[in-house]
Amino acid sequence: PELADLSGKVAYVRIKLDEGFNQDRSAPGGMIFYALSGDDYAWGQAEWTNVQESARGKWREFSFEMSFPWREVSAAGVQGSSVAFDAARVRLLGLIIHTGGGGSSTILPTPAVFHVDSFGHWDPDLIE
Repeated sequence: PELADLSGKVAYVRIKLDEGFNQDRSAPGGMIFYALSGDDYAWGQAEWTNVQESARGKWREFSFEMSFPWREVSAAGVQGSSVAFDAARVRLLGLIIHTGGGGSSTILPTPAVFHVDSFGHWDPDLIE
């Protein structure tokens, strides 16, 4: 894929959950909006976002400020985006949708149907 300069841009995706997914409010499902950049496909991502049961049947827009990929440094190491991620050299945008659960949850996720309407980006400097 061609490289795109998304420096200073906000990428967005519109999705809708129609049915199923995870009904366990203590361990909700969610998504990660990500991008890969450069020749080595360096990972960059927005922070994890829960997909709430109340979102069912509604279009929602999620965004990723490309110049500020999410990264967390803890005692366990670095999580999230690679330091090599370069918003000026984006190769692709993608989504990971995860059913959640885990831990001591006994409520299993159900088959789900998601719709993706669009991927795109906008320049916050052009908003008045």
